[in-house]
Amino acid sequence: MKGVNVSGLLTLSIPLFAILTRYYSSKHKHKQLSEEEEEVIASSSWAELDRNLLREIVSRLCVADEARFGAVCTHWLAAARSISTKSSSLPWHGCNYPGSSEFRIYDPLSSPTHLASRHLIDWSQLGIPSSTDGVSLHLVKHNWVFLSVSKPRLFFWTRRYIFLFSPFTKRIITLPTFDYPNGFYFVSTFSTRPDSPDCVYCCVDADRDDKIAVLTYRNGDKQWTARQFNMHPDFKPWNSIPHILDGILYILSPYGQVASYNILNGEFIFDRLLHDEFVVHNSAKRIVHSFVLNGELLIIGFNPDVRKDATLPGKQFVRRYHRSFKVWLPVRTLGDYALFFSPKFINVSLVNTKDVRTCNGLLSNKVYRFFSGGCLVYSLQDGELVQFKCINSTFLGDGGNDLPEYKYNYSTPATNLAYWLEAPPVRSSTNNK
Repeated sequence: MKGVNVSGLLTLSIPLFAILTRYYSSKHKHKQLSEEEEEVIASSSWAELDRNLLREIVSRLCVADEARFGAVCTHWLAAARSISTKSSSLPWHGCNYPGSSEFRIYDPLSSPTHLASRHLIDWSQLGIPSSTDGVSLHLVKHNWVFLSVSKPRLFFWTRRYIFLFSPFTKRIITLPTFDYPNGFYFVSTFSTRPDSPDCVYCCVDADRDDKIAVLTYRNGDKQWTARQFNMHPDFKPWNSIPHILDGILYILSPYGQVASYNILNGEFIFDRLLHDEFVVHNSAKRIVHSFVLNGELLIIGFNPDVRKDATLPGKQFVRRYHRSFKVWLPVRTLGDYALFFSPKFINVSLVNTKDVRTCNGLLSNKVYRFFSGGCLVYSLQDGELVQFKCINSTFLGDGGNDLPEYKYNYSTPATNLAYWLEAPPVRSSTNNK
């Protein structure tokens, strides 16, 4: 095919060829062609397809296929570039099945299965032995997934292989390995985009009664820097995800206690040892997530029983940590943001509703809590979450606020390695005259 990159064409998804088949069937339905004529059409028309048809094809492609589309030929690349971007849409979600190297991402605006792409990671290409204990998914941030793979070593030691994976670009960043004694349980975080030269990575083991271990790595370092600190007897160990704000690593306990580690000078402090009354109440069954919004550290707490005592004071809450006064304060409002939460997911998703144009009535200052029976929507009032609306398990699309885009959120196979992703830009056609 003259002027056509065949390798790029052949890697496009099957739906593309279904569109082209329907196009040619309609165009030549009144004319019976010989085999020679069909071969001529097939060999000469790929690079000369109608520009409007190409725009329609691009609008239906997932992120990975869109990149391949533009690599086919210059005519297809021009059509892809004629599709401009507008503001972001509903959050996507991804999952990795335990013990598997397969990663899937789902687009709520596509149909019918919402599966946008899947990717298999070849451990051998990353220098990781095939006989491992499976994949540990630590954190998802800036659309990068922080992963590790463990390999048993001699004398009760374990080697951990650390890498980051971008589900949209398929890019992988590998970090140095480190060995540690068996029995350590690490949670991890990083400061900014992993492809940034000033990104700092941290692994923390705060789930022990006697010690807290902190490992740090900066882009450009040859190895991890490890330090241990004595555990305070009043600090409750926990495996919560830590957070980095202004060069300080914050470690939380399930009772609202806070410890901090200065990444620059290595100083470790137990900032807050008092138990927060809102967090302590029924804490054994509390579902608590921490996250960062507008440079502030926040926690959100839920009663695991979504139907019982859903609106009683103290049962559901959002608090922010005042770093100067070292206290948790009620969050009055999320502003223009809506928060997506699910106990199945390792992170929360914050969506700026002013940037959304295709979400069927997503409301600001609301918390959307997904569970196996559907979705509960909460309003935030003086730090308390009050039930606003219940969306049933059918996710009926008749109403403007029913979020039918997430109908398949819980029809996918169960996994404990699920996460929210920031949606890529939504495409819209632009006619170039």
